[in-house]
Amino acid sequence: MQQRRRGFRETYARYHADEHLVKKYIRLIKQGKGLPKPESDSTGGAMNACISIEEERAIITYLQLSRFKKRYPEISFKKEKPKEIIRIGAELQIPEIQAWFAEYRKVIRTQQKARLYNDEEGEKAYILQLGNKESLTAVDAISAAGKAIPSFLILSANILLEDYTASTLNDDIILTRTSSGYNNADRAFQWLQHFNW
Repeated sequence: MQQRRRGFRETYARYHADEHLVKKYIRLIKQGKGLPKPESDSTGGAMNACISIEEERAIITYLQLSRFKKRYPEISFKKEKPKEIIRIGAELQIPEIQAWFAEYRKVIRTQQKARLYNDEEGEKAYILQLGNKESLTAVDAISAAGKAIPSFLILSANILLEDYTASTLNDDIILTRTSSGYNNADRAFQWLQHFNW
């Protein structure tokens, strides 16, 4: 015999589910842990092991979640992105993160602006394209004072041809190569040496 779906009020009345539980589900979604799918079994088979048995018994469906979102428009939602488990664990170590930033502020106070550089890899999505394309990685750095070091270009090649160097590029620009055209440990070390030009 198939059970009918319960509404939010019936679920609350039966399991004493509160809106704090829905908020916890939202927090789980933001952490990339997801909700049970409607096709999951009645024991919450799709549920991650991060919630208690009592909370698992009070499963909130996607329909109930969408109603909750309408009632609370001030809560924003983002599509989940997979994260490495090590990174998730590191983000939960708040005292360690705060200690790191406190130490970082001390270092910043002792340095000149021209010696402070920031690394921002960005969150740009990569799109695969068909065709005959060459890979090239450009590594650039600009200090907090606006000083830029010459570019570091990593070409996709087994050897650097003379044609690559016979150009109108600035003499300070470093041309190097990897088989993939992307950075690796050797090129990162080479860039650090180039950084102190």
